[in-house]
Amino acid sequence: MTTLSTARAVSLAAVIAFSAVGSARGQFFLTGYAAGTGGSRVYGLSADGRIAAGASINSPAGPGFTWTSAGGRNDFGLESGMPTTTTAYAISGDGATVTGSAFTSSGAPRAFRYRGPGTFQTLGTIGNFAVSAGNATSGDGSVVVGQAKDANDFSSIAFRWTQAGGMQALGFARSGDFYSSARDISQDGRTIVGFSSGSNAAAFSWTQDTGFRVLQGFAGGGSNAEAVNANGTIICGSSDGTSTLARAVVWRDGVMQNLGARSDMVRTVADSLSDDGLVVV
Repeated sequence: MTTLSTARAVSLAAVIAFSAVGSARGQFFLTGYAAGTGGSRVYGLSADGRIAAGASINSPAGPGFTWTSAGGRNDFGLESGMPTTTTAYAISGDGATVTGSAFTSSGAPRAFRYRGPGTFQTLGTIGNFAVSAGNATSGDGSVVVGQAKDANDFSSIAFRWTQAGGMQALGFARSGDFYSSARDISQDGRTIVGFSSGSNAAAFSWTQDTGFRVLQGFAGGGSNAEAVNANGTIICGSSDGTSTLARAVVWRDGVMQNLGARSDMVRTVADSLSDDGLVVV
């Protein structure tokens, strides 16, 4: 089956996970939720679609979990010594690494990385930014990307984390911007995508070799990049313009394609795509 780009694979509402493995029509599964919580949400899938990651929902959130159809839910957030909140926003392509945001002893949510019992690791933050979150991870889990921001979510800066280099700020795509977020990373760990914002938002791609590359959207508006395919050549997201409401778009080698909308739709957004970039959701 076609697999979704899995650094930040796909958001699935409420407690329902869907699998087409072994069935042409697919099948729905309930992932369940931890005792004492009121629900759950799945945020990411492994490359083969067999492992889901998310969090049980409390107030404001609850313990993170991974889930498979064979083994059910593993509430890693309930392990001894774990923070009370471990929202898992993404899982690596190989299914071994989870990242997200956890409430730590600092009292503020911080990005984390988890690879099994006893491996929970907070990734810190940048400068005076009190809050951080891991939004995506490379296919092997060695690179985590996300954003560090102030407590009021007024300013933010995209980051890239590795074990050797720690959390490093990517900065902003344009002069005058004050808010940036890394939303996804390619499976090979080379290409990061997201948005950088000042008076409006601009989608970007970033590599160590080229730095920021602004992805052009509709004239007079803003744009966001939400996901990237396995090798970084195809990116999806949304853009609006002076006379255009938000539309799902795809950038292929930097050239934007408008995916349009049905006549009864007001706005559309592309959140994820397959590893080969041929399927967009």
